[in-house]
Amino acid sequence: MKGEQQAKAELLARGRSNVEARLDKEALKLQAASIASLSCLDFTRYLPDRGPKGWQLWAGATTLVMYGYYQVGKTNQARIQQKMQERKVRYALAPLMQAEADREYMERELVNLRREAEIMKDVTDLKGNPWVPGSSQYFGGQWMPRKVSYFMRHQG
Repeated sequence: MKGEQQAKAELLARGRSNVEARLDKEALKLQAASIASLSCLDFTRYLPDRGPKGWQLWAGATTLVMYGYYQVGKTNQARIQQKMQERKVRYALAPLMQAEADREYMERELVNLRREAEIMKDVTDLKGNPWVPGSSQYFGGQWMPRKVSYFMRHQG
């Protein structure tokens, strides 16, 4: 009783009458009834209780890992094939590059020999013979190319 009187006092304090309060209670009852009628449908029987089973998780994880390794293998094979093609191109071009380097070396050597002949034109060796451009006073019996530094490449 005291609870109802307090509720009525609160409603009157808010400016509502008993009629409005009764209408509100009836509306709440109707809403509750509609919610209760929906709750009689059992949706949970169509849903699994706890999620996927353990073997399903293992099968899914194993499948994902195997697919990842498959992709890594495909990528590695493609990279190996690309490197092999680049290597074949390099092998095919190596003789041409070596011939170009040899030609440049011979041009530099010819310039150095002409310069040496000009500088050493009046010099004779220990036996009295005129100086031969390109000859070495330290002859060891085996021909070795001169060491051509970076600075000698860009001279005259």
